[in-house]
Amino acid sequence: MIIMKRILLILFVTLGWILTVSAAGIAVTPTKLFFQSEVKSSKTQTLTVKNISPSPLIYNLYSDELTDQIVIQPQSLRLDPTESQRVEITIKPRYTGVYITNISILAQNLDKREFNAIAAIKVPLEMRVFPKEGSFLSKMYLWFIISFTALVILLIIFIIISKRKKRSFWQKVGQAVNLLDHHKKPWWKKFI
Repeated sequence: MIIMKRILLILFVTLGWILTVSAAGIAVTPTKLFFQSEVKSSKTQTLTVKNISPSPLIYNLYSDELTDQIVIQPQSLRLDPTESQRVEITIKPRYTGVYITNISILAQNLDKREFNAIAAIKVPLEMRVFPKEGSFLSKMYLWFIISFTALVILLIIFIIISKRKKRSFWQKVGQAVNLLDHHKKPWWKKFI
């Protein structure tokens, strides 16, 4: 009798586990998204979401992070059994770098009378964002700023040099001679 109870308990736990896993089924392709893009340009890839459960489900999709740079269209969808739908994932990166996040897909049963467990899948998303290639005008603008800065620096140096006292050749020679005399004893030390 005890053996029969244990077998029934194991059978119920196993069937319960199988039914819970298949209550909300999600199949997603591809299993990973990889984007390479330039700053402030957009790229789009598609995910295919398929309902592999025997009942209709509602799917909600969202980005775990970088929500201001990742657009998911549509964010919510309803799928009947074995039905699939494409979802567009568009990135609009703002800064250069490598960014990693997940696209979360939650599946929920439509029938509110049944046990309503939510199944979820996370699809990894990686973005490699490069600096935008400069246009001709942006390169000209950079050279204009460099040239203007150099001219301002040269003007400041010219003003500093022109404000110095202008001395004749003999004044400069006299100053050089005075430099040699600076090792003499002060006049007041003669009396000590």
